[in-house]
Amino acid sequence: MTTPTTPALAEPPADPFLALRVSYGMLLGVSDFAVLTGYPRGKHMLHAAWLHGSGTVRGFAVSGRDPHTVLVGRGLALDGWGRELHHPDETCLDVRELARRLTFPGGGRRAASAWLAAAYLPCPSHPVPALADPCDVSRQNREFSRTTEGVSFLLLDEPPRPAAGYPRLAELFRAGEVTPESFARAAAQDSVELGAGRGSFPGDGPAPVVLARLELRLGEGGGVEAVTGIDQAARQVLLPTALIQSLLTTRPGTPPAIPFGTRPGTPPGALHGNPPGESHGEPGKGGPGKGGPGDGRSGDGAPGDGGSDGGGPGGGSGDGGSDDGGPGNGGPGGGGPRVDPGSLRWRESGPAVVFTVTRPLLARSVGRRTLAAACLDEDGWRDLEIAGTGYDPVRQAITVLLDPPPPGSPVRLVVRGRGIVCVLGEDGAPLAGLTTGPPGGVPEGDDAVLTTVAPRYEQEDTR
Repeated sequence: MTTPTTPALAEPPADPFLALRVSYGMLLGVSDFAVLTGYPRGKHMLHAAWLHGSGTVRGFAVSGRDPHTVLVGRGLALDGWGRELHHPDETCLDVRELARRLTFPGGGRRAASAWLAAAYLPCPSHPVPALADPCDVSRQNREFSRTTEGVSFLLLDEPPRPAAGYPRLAELFRAGEVTPESFARAAAQDSVELGAGRGSFPGDGPAPVVLARLELRLGEGGGVEAVTGIDQAARQVLLPTALIQSLLTTRPGTPPAIPFGTRPGTPPGALHGNPPGESHGEPGKGGPGKGGPGDGRSGDGAPGDGGSDGGGPGGGSGDGGSDDGGPGNGGPGGGGPRVDPGSLRWRESGPAVVFTVTRPLLARSVGRRTLAAACLDEDGWRDLEIAGTGYDPVRQAITVLLDPPPPGSPVRLVVRGRGIVCVLGEDGAPLAGLTTGPPGGVPEGDDAVLTTVAPRYEQEDTR
């Protein structure tokens, strides 16, 4: 495995167990100030490294720009040493250049995988005049007065090992045999082993944080010809403790009063897809009804408002079931994947919307050409530039990073299912519209149109 390096000379001091003890009249030197700043920084890193671990906190969306270039969005992460990896801007990376230091096995034209990672990069900044060292023959009289913490990006030929593992706990949950006694015993044994032969921090080397796994197509000489796939599910995500508490303490079937990640005043259409008074059935549960044609909407083929108790297929089948008990819209007979409008939400970190689909997508079909957005401002409708896109195959969620719309303005987003360029499911079927509407057929597909209202959000300070 290729091991990157971190410039240690520029990194601020960090010693969690050495504090400065000052007294009146003491002469303080450079080393004393290093202890003064390194003690609280070391305490913070120690807590973050052992009790939170390494992973992404927010952002760091990875999307393709062209066959050789990926775009990494703004984000925040923690590495194995408990250091924050802050990326305030978007960065375009040439994968061909990053891959030059790697050697892929095999020969000829072939496919390969690599892991895109971010590493801590401290840089000295703000030079100021300083007294020259009498022993320095160069008579250097300027020194850097600040350290700017940033990130560097690299490709790894294999994912880094976890900084701190709990193998017994992991096996216990995999086997599904968790009891209070077995949990306590496994946790105690794992924590005892973590203290054997380790230093103050669990990190090893630069401890880079994986952002995505890249699927590559290599040429005859082993160089990268194209990026064929981006899997952001390869990353480790650090979840807020408030979210974990909410998930563990909320009773099944009882939604939280305020969904996590939404802001007060979020328009109802962004949280609930069904119009007031409508109820839609579950996918694939359509069956014979009990009455004649009606206008009801129950998903199990119950009689509609105009139906009777006589025989014949009920006319009140909902979105989930057909009148004759055939496949519902969400089943195989309903075409391609569909967008769930009830999942639409604005992301906390900036002007980006997130929504889910009913079936897995072909990740490379999600991009700027298959998405469009517009907002209604004081001068009328105007197109919104799509700054980046991402697809999470685990949650089947699409993220769209937008040019910031005015707060409170209506925003319309189109996910293309019609035409020669559209979003495709893993099976090649085009997008079939919204779950709240009629499904599009396999040959032609259907667009999904989402409407929401732009919230107020705090933009990151990039000064």
